[in-house]
Amino acid sequence: MQSNKLCVKLLHTLYGHTSDVNSCIFSPKLLVSCSSDKTIRAWNLDTLMENGTISPLKKHTYQVHCVSFSPIEQYNYLASVSTDGTCLIWDCKSGSVIKNIQHESQSPIRVCQFSSDGLLLATAGDDELINLWDIENDKTCSMKPLKTFTGHSATIVTLKFIFNNQYLISGSFYGDIKLWMVNTSYKAALHFEREAHDLGVTCLDTKYNFVEKIETSSVELSKHDKTTKNDGKTILDDELMNQEQQYRTDEYELIASGGNDNNVKLWQATTSSLKYMRTLSRHACAVMCVAYSPIESSHLLASGSGDKTIIIWDYISGQLLTQFEAHERYVTTCSFSFNGKLLASGSNDRLVKLWTIIMDENEKEYQNSNAAYEHTLPIDKWTNETVEQWLNKIGITQHKQLFHGKDLLNKSDRELINLLQLDQNNCQTFLNELNRLRHKYFIEQLRSTTARVNQNTLMNINAYTLPNEFLCPITHELMLEPMCASDGYSYEKHAIEQWILQKKTSPITNLPLKHQSLYPNKILKMLIEKHFMQKNISS
Repeated sequence: MQSNKLCVKLLHTLYGHTSDVNSCIFSPKLLVSCSSDKTIRAWNLDTLMENGTISPLKKHTYQVHCVSFSPIEQYNYLASVSTDGTCLIWDCKSGSVIKNIQHESQSPIRVCQFSSDGLLLATAGDDELINLWDIENDKTCSMKPLKTFTGHSATIVTLKFIFNNQYLISGSFYGDIKLWMVNTSYKAALHFEREAHDLGVTCLDTKYNFVEKIETSSVELSKHDKTTKNDGKTILDDELMNQEQQYRTDEYELIASGGNDNNVKLWQATTSSLKYMRTLSRHACAVMCVAYSPIESSHLLASGSGDKTIIIWDYISGQLLTQFEAHERYVTTCSFSFNGKLLASGSNDRLVKLWTIIMDENEKEYQNSNAAYEHTLPIDKWTNETVEQWLNKIGITQHKQLFHGKDLLNKSDRELINLLQLDQNNCQTFLNELNRLRHKYFIEQLRSTTARVNQNTLMNINAYTLPNEFLCPITHELMLEPMCASDGYSYEKHAIEQWILQKKTSPITNLPLKHQSLYPNKILKMLIEKHFMQKNISS
């Protein structure tokens, strides 16, 4: 994970999500991630532990696709969007929902983005519309969009504000990228690239840039402008031309887009056009996320892919600086911290990882004395001394009794708290770290054991052990009762029944279902059972 001037190292792994991680984003103090497990989790950057005061946020009823911070009140507000058709605005201090926004179609919403001043919010999704909301001035309970942009012909999966919030740029599964003007009554696209990625756009990121140009123009001097040299002679008539220099600033936005064609493409956007610059082609699968570093001098662009790797590029030269395997499954999201020293990534392996970005090998590596305790031994092998080291590392130095690692696995939370006699301040820290340890232990056991588990435990098996076709497209969990719907896709019985009661449309295509009848997919159920029999796991 090194190049001559760039070093990337894993700093910490964040546990907690039980399904695909779809998006992650930084504020100055928090890292927030959202998942197909219907939750949003917040992590404190100073301790690298979950913020137990608000996390997890649980109000969405289906998978959460995207999160976006508002800069108002020091990034206190967070927007999230979901397959359930809602956009929720959260207060990050209390964890409460302060606004609930829906598109008129009530279709799944895939992406949300606050303007840089926090006054506007843009949302888009399966209804192929971009809605613009006046967050600052619309105080009504049932908000109406300030403006709706039409023109895409497929699900919109990514959008960004550009040029000081005067414009929007968006991309869809159709493969097109469109440019929109915000502060006019004009609702159609100003410019579009019909086949920016011919197999579909998956992601976008933007970076403001400007170039100062010096323009030289010839100016003829009048007779009154003639000057006298030191010897008393005037400038000759054939030298009446003088050069005048003028400075002009060219403003543009750098656009990076990723697609199902496995490519990252770079564009230069002006207020009226989108100019193709170059293609970066080193990923072996679809590019699922891109992110520019906020450090101007670094020229770094990160891209994550279905090939499980992250590439960091120099976007000026197009050079690949480093490529590394970041996760055990698709890299679905990546984001730089405000100071550019950290890179967060999320994946279908249900993990969020933090990476340190070191521009010079001699630069001091980012470290945190409160980083979570890692030990080579599994928890069930921990001695009293190992448990004490772990407690000290997470900041719990005052405790009454010690025990073995097996007790951390077998005893209840309440028993452990009573044994340690923890005060209220230490309880949440202890429980957060305990849950992380238990989750890690559980995953490691699933990798190494062929022990039998019952049907309820199957629901918690990590997705990387299962073929994708065994997972319900709605819940992203193992299907125990797969049912065929009229759209030709299979879903978990209870999930599709609840969906049909509310939506009447296909969760995959968003088209109306021809009928609401459901039929058991016996072949798929047999394949699932056979899969677990081969692995000595059965229900």
